[in-house]
Amino acid sequence: MKKILLFFISIHFHISSSQNILIEFQFNVNSTFELASVSKKSILKQDDKFSIFELKDIRDVRNFKHHESITTLKERDTVTIFNINDQGFACLFKEQCYKDFEKNIQIDSKIIGLQKTVFIEDQINLFNWELIQESDTIISGYNCKKAKTNFRGRNYIAHYTNEIANQGGPWKFDGLPGFILSVKSLDGFISIEPTEIKININQNKQIKNPYENKKTIKFDKLYMEFLNQERKNFAKAKSKNPYLEQTKAGPLESIEIIEELQKERIYE
Repeated sequence: MKKILLFFISIHFHISSSQNILIEFQFNVNSTFELASVSKKSILKQDDKFSIFELKDIRDVRNFKHHESITTLKERDTVTIFNINDQGFACLFKEQCYKDFEKNIQIDSKIIGLQKTVFIEDQINLFNWELIQESDTIISGYNCKKAKTNFRGRNYIAHYTNEIANQGGPWKFDGLPGFILSVKSLDGFISIEPTEIKININQNKQIKNPYENKKTIKFDKLYMEFLNQERKNFAKAKSKNPYLEQTKAGPLESIEIIEELQKERIYE
């Protein structure tokens, strides 16, 4: 009897981990500047080896919660710049978070100052999760268990299920004994919820690494990229206006809090 049970578990694991998955998510970020808050339509494709999570359409003004107050200023291949009710600017860039499960690496990108793109490489198992023992929660028809963690300055609650896959999740979130379907930060800054789930789809194209041959940096070096770009921007502005004595940069609002960028920065 024990042998039969173990054999069944082994087969179940293999089937779950080799499914082709396509899930659409609503990726909400609540900015302190309310008009800049977004509810981004994002999509995740995953198989047993790779996954990629990306923003569906960077040109769609409806990604902003208050899209009636937003107008498009400039469109490029990788970024769209928006005017926020003549009170400021915001941009949506071609966000892609790629994971290689076998190598335990994930890569995403950031645009700094609308001018420079950097590629950040992390391990997939970034998170120190604590599993919460309580009754299952049903999300989109799947039985989900609960876990919590602190990640780069924010506390999170996640719900995961082994009825879809034994790994994976939206954006960088991963490392639980199942697929992460839902994530919320306790400060209300970010929430990610599924809107459509497709399992065992016909995925003709292999998931490719969009960052192949790109030079990557580690996350702890990211703040230096911001500082260097801010210095270059000030030098450029001063070359056009010799009377410019200094410029200030305030705290950077980001999902991943970078402590070095939370203080006011003055360039002279």
